[in-house]
Amino acid sequence: MDFDTQKTTVLYLSLEDTKIRLQSRLGTMFGVEWPGKDMHLTFKIDEKDKSLMQQMDDFVFDYPDTRLIVIDTLARAREHDNNTYSYAMDYKDMLLFKEFADARDLCLILVHHTRKNTESANPFDQISGTNGLLGAADGAFVLHREKGEVFLDFVGRDLPEQRYVLKFEPTHCLWEMVRTDVQTF
Repeated sequence: MDFDTQKTTVLYLSLEDTKIRLQSRLGTMFGVEWPGKDMHLTFKIDEKDKSLMQQMDDFVFDYPDTRLIVIDTLARAREHDNNTYSYAMDYKDMLLFKEFADARDLCLILVHHTRKNTESANPFDQISGTNGLLGAADGAFVLHREKGEVFLDFVGRDLPEQRYVLKFEPTHCLWEMVRTDVQTF
């Protein structure tokens, strides 16, 4: 999408995908010759005796140049099975992830679901759960479809709100930037 990036080691925890499905998608994106040596995939939280935080900490210790960890999805990464969430519980869960990322100077992206039936014009009101999720995070992206277009909205601490209009390119499974829109929520 024409943003400057820095090549780094990445850990992608694909907790809802199968190896076959993800391998097919990566093959479409990068071809079969792509070595992928800097991208590490995992499909489950490995050991019952270790928390996810410990597993990520061990990975960062083994690969100290890691600057990006993606967890897909937050629901699978939470360490409790309670279905009743409160602002305080959501905030506490997010704060653990934020403190982990801050202490290791890396970016942690948590993929989460949206509500399908909100009437609010603010896309961040679509984030499933309480405002505690957004309250503890440094920022949030919401990918959503509206009036036949796909938008990626961003809000964050110390950053202006941003809106990108995207188009999905299915041949290589990549999102392309169509334009940047000025948007206030």
